[in-house]
Amino acid sequence: MNPYPRGSEWRKWDLHLHAPGTKLSDNYAAKDGQPDLERFCQVVHDSDVAVVAIADYFSLDSFFAVKAKYDELYADSKTLLLPNLELRLPVVHRGSCRSMCTRSTTTIR
Repeated sequence: MNPYPRGSEWRKWDLHLHAPGTKLSDNYAAKDGQPDLERFCQVVHDSDVAVVAIADYFSLDSFFAVKAKYDELYADSKTLLLPNLELRLPVVHRGSCRSMCTRSTTTIR
């Protein structure tokens, strides 16, 4: 049986979602001093988002942690988890150098 009898269908994707334990600005509440991946995975699973990209800075560690926990909890889920690696580099714009890592501004002459 065709799961899409109307042909192609739109799906919701979130391609930039930081997980608990993210390298910068981790605003998630911890559980027993550790990132609460179980709660995060539950929220992802209960949503109507079909594809989620787990974002973090300079590392895919949080993606692999979430993926392992999600597969453990929801092995039969059709939700697709993807890695999203964020890189921050100094950017020169209109004569100033702004470091995206430190968010400071230095004038270049």
